[in-house]
Amino acid sequence: MPMRYVRWSVCVLVVSGCIPIPIIHIQSRTEVTTKRVRSGFVALQKSIRAGRASLPTARCGAETCYATRDVEAYFASILDAVAEIVPDAATPLRLGLQDAIRQEIASMGRTVQPAILPVQYSDSVSVSPYSTRIVDAVVDRILAIVERVLSYDELALTLDVTSNPNGAQFAIQVANDATSLHTTRTNNKLPAVWRGVYSGLVTKAGYKTGVVRLDLMSDGRKRVQCTLVPATATDGESFCDQRD
Repeated sequence: MPMRYVRWSVCVLVVSGCIPIPIIHIQSRTEVTTKRVRSGFVALQKSIRAGRASLPTARCGAETCYATRDVEAYFASILDAVAEIVPDAATPLRLGLQDAIRQEIASMGRTVQPAILPVQYSDSVSVSPYSTRIVDAVVDRILAIVERVLSYDELALTLDVTSNPNGAQFAIQVANDATSLHTTRTNNKLPAVWRGVYSGLVTKAGYKTGVVRLDLMSDGRKRVQCTLVPATATDGESFCDQRD
């Protein structure tokens, strides 16, 4: 149910003074979800830093290293936390953030060779450890991703979708998640589009079908302009792009 709060900011002047008139702001479900997500992301940043600080380290020759099982459990806990923080109503944001984090994890390489592990660490450090330097760099990039999301004024956008010519059908969604489907007929506004990475199509009779790709995770522009190419044209394809 939408939440509401009362703000006493308007009054009516009468002979005896000023009678305050309440302005009631009804918070939409999207606004409530956005506040919850922002609060959760702030807590997530603290949890990520605390988790890194608690990882046991060992000397691996000239390197300092983390046990593989500890690193994998740590990153899995971050992904799980994102799933808990972001509700189903904001699935595009959850999927987009998890994908971005997974890409950073996948970029991480092991630079410590098992042969240089000291015997006394054989029980606490797996045979294929991670360099603390590499892991810490990945963690810093993950923190930067979360910080970038928090820096946005809006987590759910209203897109301004136009096409030349207008009257085209525009549809986008995130991967195979049907709940994230948004459709409209240009030119029009498309409200409550959560940040995420979307793909879709723009179609109009007599024109080539255009492929749509919107990266609302890293691109804050909210105007989408589609250019349609006649079906009879021998070259060129219909397309859409984000613009200022």
